[in-house]
Amino acid sequence: MIMSMTGYGHGEAEAEGLRAKVEIRSLNHRFSEVTVRMPEELMSLENKLRKEVKQRFYRGKFDVLVHLEHKGELEYELQTNFPLMSDYLQELRKIKEEFNLGGEININAIWTLPHLIRLKPLPQKSESEVESLVMEALGKAISSLEKARADEGEALARELQNRLQLIKGLLQPIEKEIPRLKKYYYHRLKERAKEYNSQLKLNEERLLQEVVYYTEKEDITEEIVRIKSHLEQGERLLSGDEPCGKKLDFISQELFRELNAIASKMRAPGLMPAVLTIKSEIEKLREQVQNIE
Repeated sequence: MIMSMTGYGHGEAEAEGLRAKVEIRSLNHRFSEVTVRMPEELMSLENKLRKEVKQRFYRGKFDVLVHLEHKGELEYELQTNFPLMSDYLQELRKIKEEFNLGGEININAIWTLPHLIRLKPLPQKSESEVESLVMEALGKAISSLEKARADEGEALARELQNRLQLIKGLLQPIEKEIPRLKKYYYHRLKERAKEYNSQLKLNEERLLQEVVYYTEKEDITEEIVRIKSHLEQGERLLSGDEPCGKKLDFISQELFRELNAIASKMRAPGLMPAVLTIKSEIEKLREQVQNIE
């Protein structure tokens, strides 16, 4: 199944007195990157949540947001950050010594310093109960996101299949013209070579060898064959179950490269508009595959 890299998922889990909510937003990314934002009391779960997301998705940039909602009246306790207070006191003493300041460092001097004292809600649930609740909400959010990415991926796969078929159809008139193009190049080179042969002094056989050589250099058969092969490979990938975004991106680059080679060789009138149309479709293809996981 083709998966998009963009989507949104939401999950909730509730127990008596507590509700956990998890939101996940995903965007395009070359690799897998997970950012987790959560209340400070849940920070010990950060790596576990990040690992869970990485195990479920192959590629993308994920923003995970965790909320905890407490029901009823909460009890709080004052919590002092003693290591930070020690650092503050040490720095204040340095300032006194450095600038030869008078006065004593007392409680009034440090009471208003930031982050020293905070109100911490007393847990209504044990750590294991809270963790279980958060992981349940995360699982639901991941499932929700998977569905969103799958739905968008299905639509993208249809669009990409249609575009590959369109490119294949646009290629057919050019492929049919290859024999005529070879004759066109051959006769044009032959006439031009004859114009200059009075100076080059080549015999007829050598002249024809040179004409044939440069005619083959202008041949686009190999490029057409490779483009058709890339299109077929892209169709197979879109019909498979494995993540294929990187492979499709590579194929789109190869299609662009082969078409540029054709455009550089194309000298016959009448076919360049078709080449430019295919080039436009490949550019659209390259943009769309950036969304595939």
